[in-house]
Amino acid sequence: YWQAWREVDTAEAVPGINVFRITQRFARPTATVAMRVPYTYTYLQAFLAKLQAAKLPGVTVDEIGDTPEKRKLQCIRVEDPTNGDPDTRFTVLTIAREHATEHTSSWVLQGMLTHLLSPAGATSRAKTVWLVVPIEDPDGSARSIFDRLTAAFRRPNDPATPPEVFAYARYLTDFVNAGRPLHVALTLHNVEANEGPHCFCPFIDVTNKATVIGVNRRVGETLKDAGYLCGAPDQAWDTGYAQTRLFGWAGRVFGTLPLAYETNDRLPARRLTQADVHTLGGVLAASLAAWGESDAGHEYRKAVATALTTRNTRRTAYFAKYPARPQPLQRTKGELLLLGY
Repeated sequence: YWQAWREVDTAEAVPGINVFRITQRFARPTATVAMRVPYTYTYLQAFLAKLQAAKLPGVTVDEIGDTPEKRKLQCIRVEDPTNGDPDTRFTVLTIAREHATEHTSSWVLQGMLTHLLSPAGATSRAKTVWLVVPIEDPDGSARSIFDRLTAAFRRPNDPATPPEVFAYARYLTDFVNAGRPLHVALTLHNVEANEGPHCFCPFIDVTNKATVIGVNRRVGETLKDAGYLCGAPDQAWDTGYAQTRLFGWAGRVFGTLPLAYETNDRLPARRLTQADVHTLGGVLAASLAAWGESDAGHEYRKAVATALTTRNTRRTAYFAKYPARPQPLQRTKGELLLLGY
């Protein structure tokens, strides 16, 4: 696993062109220059092995599929098995490393998990089901490719569409088809230096603009109370639709609320330690769980229930046209990706 070797010999910022110039003599053929502690696939496998060995009640590691380079796609499912019917509970999907080189997003998500698995997180998991994807793109992470999967959830018949896209679509579709709603899909990212505060919303989906802003406001206020610097709830770099990305695709086919947050542990005004990053993730999880139990959260649950009722009616009618095809074993790529069936 990765460990720090040494600091680089010399480094300087080149004025006016936003470039670092680094001078270093290496003793070995390859090296990684990192601005933060890397969150690697190897680390994730070691963590998941310990998690599975602990056999914690209500904690399951779902195997979603394999990457082209034979790495595993995995989702950690956290739910309270003693508290009612999970099919009726608030459900949150959290995704890190849609942009595979943004390692802080995985550390924030690790902090969410630490919170959820601790006594302090009992309230956050009591009435909420969590689907946690620590590294969406393991191959991109291993090869430092920024956006292998970023906008790939749109072309089912394109041979260039990565197979991971269909694996994630199948996993979430099967989850919903089993009668379990998906209320929120959150994608986590990270920026550098002065690009933004510790946490802010870079994108607002206009389909549910007022709801997104309401969640942003609650999350921002909670994080500010915990000492973090946050962006305004109604300000983002962009607005529109993100239906070609996993979190936005879930919004289109399941009525899920798509959320995106940028985090920044390298803010010059206040750099965050690893402990600070983990705590940020825990506060974020607690805030989302609390929103799910608020009046606004319950209203959105009703909207998702209505959307899924309509979807299920259309899905049943669609497959009634093909009685000779057993479902879901023979679903086409188009049925998965375009329809979410």
